[in-house]
Amino acid sequence: MIKNKKAAQHLEMIMAFIIFSSFVFFLLYFLPLPKHSSLAESNLLSLENAFENMTQKEIMQLSLKTNSSNCFSINLSEYLLPAGYKSVVKTNKNQHSINTQSYLKNNVININSIDHFFVIYLSDEFSADPDANCPLLDTTNYTLGGIEKYKKISLDKLSHFSNDYRTNYESLKQNLGIPSNLEFTIKIKGVEMIMEDLSSASSEVLAETKRYEMIDSFGTIWDIEVTFKIWS
Repeated sequence: MIKNKKAAQHLEMIMAFIIFSSFVFFLLYFLPLPKHSSLAESNLLSLENAFENMTQKEIMQLSLKTNSSNCFSINLSEYLLPAGYKSVVKTNKNQHSINTQSYLKNNVININSIDHFFVIYLSDEFSADPDANCPLLDTTNYTLGGIEKYKKISLDKLSHFSNDYRTNYESLKQNLGIPSNLEFTIKIKGVEMIMEDLSSASSEVLAETKRYEMIDSFGTIWDIEVTFKIWS
């Protein structure tokens, strides 16, 4: 009786082992294991984030309504503008409209225009207009709207990025945090800038396209399309 019980226990253990082994085999055979593509996708996302960090600049925007005209200046000290910021001023929010003459120095912006409504853009991306020294307006003669802050691709930074791609690729790849066993290219539609070389691609190329807004030193904004490609 005891022997039969022990034999039954041994049989149960063997059957349990067979069932467990069969289950593990089923998982390994039928369920897909993580592939290298998941790692590549992670590196592609890292490339996109690093590209944005290296090419974007902050833009400040605020509106101004004034009772004055011609040449006047306004103190913007309350906004704590970073050093090196310059101004672009337009009479509406159309980014392709003609700029109004302005000059920013020591947090005081000078504007020379007969209009009464303006959109002011502030960034170190912009080039400076000629110096001006207009009368400072009293706060009762103008109204400033709330300030907005956002980031856009800088044409100047993008140009430096493109130059590094052509002349210092390995160093740029390291700064982007791309592993040494991976290669990358970037194609930009909307601006004449080529950073694409697939000559070394011997495996599947993983790609993703994103849309951005790019700003230049005159405050003009373009829509661009950036395609990121990576492979091992």
